[in-house]
Amino acid sequence: MKKLAIALTTLSLLAAGVGGASAASYAYTSMGDCDALKGSPESWDTTRISDRLKEDGVPFSEIDTFGNCFKVMVLNSDGTKSVQLYDPSTLNLIHM
Repeated sequence: MKKLAIALTTLSLLAAGVGGASAASYAYTSMGDCDALKGSPESWDTTRISDRLKEDGVPFSEIDTFGNCFKVMVLNSDGTKSVQLYDPSTLNLIHM
């Protein structure tokens, strides 16, 4: 019973965004909400997402596409890298 209570509390906190990753002013959307831009993903212009990340001080090394999303390689403060996905239409961070 105690394990169930801990698991439910943890899930509630994660669902509320407590203890989870966040990025500046980006709203979370789900992968299903990632709207494709016109044309093939390989032809998408990355200028808008690049400019927004720079304005918000998000260090990154590359921007690519993954499915209907922008895939950004973020440089973490500890020297590691992580991948973040963004909706190409809204530039919202995709909650993974």
